[in-house]
Amino acid sequence: MQSKLAIALSAALLATGCATKMADPQASAQAKQFKAPSPGKAGLYVYRSAAFIGGAKSKDVWVDGKCLGALESRTFFYTEVAGNQKHRVDTTSEFSDTNFVELTTQAGQLYFVRQWLKLGFASGRGDVEVAPQAEGKTDISFLEMAVGGECSTPTLPGVSAPAAAPTPAPAPTPAPTPTSRNTTRSKSKK
Repeated sequence: MQSKLAIALSAALLATGCATKMADPQASAQAKQFKAPSPGKAGLYVYRSAAFIGGAKSKDVWVDGKCLGALESRTFFYTEVAGNQKHRVDTTSEFSDTNFVELTTQAGQLYFVRQWLKLGFASGRGDVEVAPQAEGKTDISFLEMAVGGECSTPTLPGVSAPAAAPTPAPAPTPAPTPTSRNTTRSKSKK
């Protein structure tokens, strides 16, 4: 029975396509070792463990307004962020531009943000929440790492793209210098 269910789920996932690029298995295994991040940084895992059958195959994720990538079921992203700072993780949602969670990180620590979907009318409502470290590590151990960097929209929904730098106004053209003209006509002699 379980094998039939697994085959059906695999077929459903193949039919919907895979928008998320997967990382090399060695990179995924290395990320699952949960090593300390680079000096001054905090490690951030963003993941979706639960399967979602229906319209939504992936939901975009942004960290501090920058695209992390499109996250699918049973995948995770790993990135490093500045330590000792507040960070915001957004995900797209069906009924609003995004849902988000904010967290303040400490340098040298690992953080886990779980993305989850709730069945919705069109594509599912996406949301994110901070997961306890032990739970996050357990969840990640069953997932595969995705390669990020591509979102379905180039900017975070609801946030306008940064304005282009203003173009300097052209230097004013100097007004022509008035010239003196003699308007008196000379009379011609006949």
